[in-house]
Amino acid sequence: MTDPIGIYQKIRENFHIYLKTVFGTRYDEIDNERRKLVLETDTYFAKEPWIEPIPDYISSKLIIENLKTKLEDDRNGLQLDVDSMQNFKALVQAGLFGKYELYEHQFEMLKSALHGENCVVTAGTGSGKTEAFLLPLFAQICKEIPAWADPHPRRNELHIDDWWNDNDWCESQKKRKSSYWVAQRKNETRPAALRALILYPMNALVEDQMTRLRKALDSPEADAFFEKLNGNRIYFGRYNGITPTPGNQRTKAGRSCNWEKHEILRNHLLETEQSYQAAIRHERENNEEGTRYFSSRVDGSEMRSRWDMQAHPGHSHHELFHVEYHDDAGSGGCHF
Repeated sequence: MTDPIGIYQKIRENFHIYLKTVFGTRYDEIDNERRKLVLETDTYFAKEPWIEPIPDYISSKLIIENLKTKLEDDRNGLQLDVDSMQNFKALVQAGLFGKYELYEHQFEMLKSALHGENCVVTAGTGSGKTEAFLLPLFAQICKEIPAWADPHPRRNELHIDDWWNDNDWCESQKKRKSSYWVAQRKNETRPAALRALILYPMNALVEDQMTRLRKALDSPEADAFFEKLNGNRIYFGRYNGITPTPGNQRTKAGRSCNWEKHEILRNHLLETEQSYQAAIRHERENNEEGTRYFSSRVDGSEMRSRWDMQAHPGHSHHELFHVEYHDDAGSGGCHF
């Protein structure tokens, strides 16, 4: 920001123009008096601006592509083997981090976390705190990739990505008195496990971070990376009050499916799919990238529902990467 005073004055002027346009009167005296109140006093509509100069954060002088393993650089190398490092670089550059330098606190957080240390990062707005805790998390997951078993090859035949659109499937299952919901990860053969639990104090922060996670793990570049893993993906999900669908799949008696809950989830997924496709069209028509990440994608890495997350819970013997994000008071959560 090169002219904070000028910006402040411009905002006040624009506010006066808005008042005059929307709430204008026939009397010049009244309009002029209101203009004085808006533009010439610091009592009614604005206060004097407070300006806080913030120094630039220290750069590590390192970009993701130039990171090295411990064997390659004993001092600044990371605790990753060669294959894990290559996977880490490819995954991170698919949407989480661009071709710019890491801040010193981001690199130190990454290095310390990979050494197994408990870490706390405190920095101001725009300091890249999100990357500071997601980079170590992605690195830890990349260490596991070589051990992942290939998923079942016939994903489409299992109705995993279309059960909510397939009326024939739903009706046939309903006649058999069997659930037509299909778990999102039904075709996987690797053990499901909760790797991270990210806690946020406000739902507004959750919304922002969901957009970041979608860009990191549901981008076209991320899809290309996961294809090299034979279709295995890194999944994430939001688990709070707005996550569909609360309640059990079966009635309280347990003798039949809870068809009302099934239909609620089905309609939600139909609407979500339509919303995502509308965002894609908006991007193409307006040449505006990034709109898609404000919507959930039903065939990607984002978990679709509570039922999907409950069907593949974390295993107690797996390491849990715990992150807390503290800011203003509030509530929210993100299941990874």
